[in-house]
Amino acid sequence: MFLTQDADSAKMASSGRERRQHTRVPVQLPVIIRLKGGSSASKNVSPIQAITRDVSEGGMYVELGERFLTPARNLAIDNFLLFRSDLEIELKLPIQPMPIHPVGKAVWIEKKIPGRPFQHGIAICFKSIDDDHLKLLLEFLARVS
Repeated sequence: MFLTQDADSAKMASSGRERRQHTRVPVQLPVIIRLKGGSSASKNVSPIQAITRDVSEGGMYVELGERFLTPARNLAIDNFLLFRSDLEIELKLPIQPMPIHPVGKAVWIEKKIPGRPFQHGIAICFKSIDDDHLKLLLEFLARVS
């Protein structure tokens, strides 16, 4: 297993403090992630399809199966493009016909998840979310928790 995190997360983790502000709700939802940024490397990565493992009002953890991984997507993970790019997220909630679109930031990447059928896991913190989309997310989380 290979764990990677950005510098800010590493500092917080080393302090021993619990960083989570919001309760995680275990739920599997389809999600599409696009790298947002000006670098040519991030523009060459096609959208990443994944499944959430858990979601909160502050972020989510997504798992990427082998069928979703391509050489370009693996390169994005290996070269830490995920840490250097904002992530445009398309999250489909069962209570809403249209997906919500938060913008997030990868704060943790886990490779080769032991005992799971997934190859990579990515913890994402939401940086911004439209008020209407946040309301829908909170309504959904209240229903399933």
